[in-house]
Amino acid sequence: MARATSSETDNNRRLEILQAAGEIFADRGIANTTVRDIGAKVGILSGSLYYHFRSKDDMVLELLDRELRDMTQRMNAAIEGREPLDALRASIRAAVQHAADKPTVVRILRNNVSYLRTNPDRKSTRLNSSH
Repeated sequence: MARATSSETDNNRRLEILQAAGEIFADRGIANTTVRDIGAKVGILSGSLYYHFRSKDDMVLELLDRELRDMTQRMNAAIEGREPLDALRASIRAAVQHAADKPTVVRILRNNVSYLRTNPDRKSTRLNSSH
């Protein structure tokens, strides 16, 4: 078995942190979640999270951006080669299936609309590209 490289280990840790952060954001809300809460959940000091992310908001934005990219890929795959009405139906099914597969993300979006609208950092992400 091949040994993981440092970048693979960092990426795995980053994904672990994002998953833990997402669970807490969904349960408590983004505004009510601290970096210390996230660090405690993954078993590291809160200051160590800054090795992986600049801020809590960066965690939120990366988590949501990853999920939006995943949903977009699913929808694009679902509509490929279909007639318009069938493509619409397939894209709706893909979006609903994504929501069913990712309930944590749905809860984050549903319960934190106000926070996400007022976050100044979102302007630099794909979360704002629809405006």
